Amino acid sequence: MTKPVVYRAVDISRWLTLGAATVRKLSAVEQAHDIKSALHGAFGAVLGQGKGAIADALRLKIATMEYRLYEDRFERSHGVPRSVLYSEIVRIEPARGCDFLIQTRSGSFQIKPYAWIAVSGARVPLGWLRDGMEVPFELLIEEIELRTPPLRLREGGAGGGSV
Repeated sequence: MTKPVVYRAVDISRWLTLGAATVRKLSAVEQAHDIKSALHGAFGAVLGQGKGAIADALRLKIATMEYRLYEDRFERSHGVPRSVLYSEIVRIEPARGCDFLIQTRSGSFQIKPYAWIAVSGARVPLGWLRDGMEVPFELLIEEIELRTPPLRLREGGAGGGSV
């Protein structure tokens, strides 16, 4: 059996870790001169700790996200683990934004960007590490499409036509 192609989330976990630490540090309660300021400071500290905890949880979730592409199927390890035979795929179509809807004979599910980067109003999905090399987000969809028996991808999709 050949080794699967592995897609993992790009390493943004260090940025989430640093961001969580910064939020926690900035939310530390400062000395207040009156009760109102003390209450606001305490509330801000609790809120900051919560945001830090959310960033930590997201970092753990993203660190375990993985798609494994085999010759006859692909598997995802996050959320509800799932294995899909390429022969079971009926259609791949773009959904909202950069999301893709994969319809199989037994149901459907979406592959969505796990994170976005926003710079000067432009928002783009983060890519993947494909066997250790950074690649664009759409490449996972295109590779699944290429491994699927003759299939039509609706207009505007990752591959832009039939395979």
